[in-house]
Amino acid sequence: MKKVLTPSEAINAIYLDFEGRGPSPKDLDIKKLPHMAGIFKPKQDGSPEHYQCVCFKEEWSPIANGHQRVVICEFIAFFQEVTAQVQQSGSKIIFWSDYEKVVLKQFLDKPTFKKLEPFLINLKSSVDRYYGQRKELVARKDISFDKLDDCFAAMYPKRKPFKELSIGAAKSCGAIDKMCIKNKKWKQFSEEQRSCIKDLIDYNFGDCKKTWLIAKKVSNFFGAAKW
Repeated sequence: MKKVLTPSEAINAIYLDFEGRGPSPKDLDIKKLPHMAGIFKPKQDGSPEHYQCVCFKEEWSPIANGHQRVVICEFIAFFQEVTAQVQQSGSKIIFWSDYEKVVLKQFLDKPTFKKLEPFLINLKSSVDRYYGQRKELVARKDISFDKLDDCFAAMYPKRKPFKELSIGAAKSCGAIDKMCIKNKKWKQFSEEQRSCIKDLIDYNFGDCKKTWLIAKKVSNFFGAAKW
């Protein structure tokens, strides 16, 4: 039997969410490095919640000059640093589905991924187990736990929704790529372009925080369960 997510693991975890021009329905292979990763750490005693947007494209450097939450870093170097952190702290890296793990395995060097893999947790597997043990939820046809947004809405029906994107994350990344070709300094971006960038960052933050809130509820359920 797989080990369930514990409350301690959930609160001490790093939450990861990639954005980029990923695989399409016609081509499921991941051939391109994500444009960015959201890194979220929950609020704990004595420290506030922390979110950072890590961009892996040097061309996006002007954005880092316009946003305090944005940094530019080379993909492997960043995750080598993260690996060293979790090896020392024992913190888990939690994400919604296997996409994040597949990206890490494909684009990291093998030694780094081998060190990082024991700390990776796919939250969806714990959610499926949670859902399967809540008979009152299984009986309902108006809710779904298959997608992040649907799962969050089912678990937190009264909570205000997080930021959504009208054109989707992949198209937003493509649009920002074009902006960064023309604009080399933050002051050169129009208000409309700045709004597009802010919306993507806010959307990514929302996905990270939704993953944390789902992990919190699921881990507390298992933590209170009498086996």
